[in-house]
This record gives sequence, C-alpha cells and structure tokens, in this order.
Amino acid sequence: MVISPDRELLEAVATPGEVAAETLACVEARDAHAALRLADELAPEHLQLMGAEAEELAGLVRSAGALFVGADAGTAFGDYVAGSNHVLPTGGAARFASGLSPATFRRRMARISLPAGAAARLAPAGAAIARAEGFPVHGESMERRA
Repeated sequence: MVISPDRELLEAVATPGEVAAETLACVEARDAHAALRLADELAPEHLQLMGAEAEELAGLVRSAGALFVGADAGTAFGDYVAGSNHVLPTGGAARFASGLSPATFRRRMARISLPAGAAARLAPAGAAIARAEGFPVHGESMERRA
C-alpha cells in the first residue's frame, strides 16, 4: 500500500505494467500527517517513510513492526542485512506486539515498591478505580495501607 498526499506520485506508482500494480493499493491522504495516522491505524509489518518529512514523522510512529526511514532504507535491507528482525507482527498486530527478539524468550516480572507516604497519596485514586472496576476489596486493601 502507498499512502501519500502527492497524487502524481500515486499515479506514477500505480502505472499499468508495474510488477506489483495488480496487488497495490494507492491511497491519497490530505497531508503527510494524515497519511501517517492511517498507517499507524493499519499497524503494518513494514512501514517506510520517504520524503522531506520522513525524519520528523518517524518520531510519531507508534504501530509498525519495523520502521524504515528514508528512500534508501528499503524494507529488503531490514529483512536481510541491516540488522532488524525478519520475524515481525503481521495483520495489524503491531498495535499490540513487537518483533521477535531475545526478550521474547526471557521471563519478565514487575517489581513494585512504594516509598514511605506513597500509599496514602495513591490510595484515594487507586481505590476509586478499583471500585469502578468492581473490585471493592482491592480498594479497601489500598485504603488500609494509607
């Protein structure tokens, strides 16, 4: 898929006779930021940003398996020789998943410690949320520690 505010670019990309033209979708966006918002909603496996705003927009991307910035940073480089991982979330899964990495195989555990007085400051908000979720005993647990 190509998303761009540049109609001439979209027409050039979709020129009949191109190898991928029959499976390619070209979408015209209002501007580069609108194009990025749509790409973020799609959460693609690979997202390549090109054009004058590519570096600026790169910092705004939240959902992509791998992000390729600039015309020279083609997806194939990332897949094979530029160091990213070829095992990436597909089908929009980049909204909630990351590519396979050594961290995938490590067990993680959260550790929570509260400094003196923190329970008293956090209990009112925490208890209200717990009760709103239907867990009144959790709310009471926080309040008793305050």
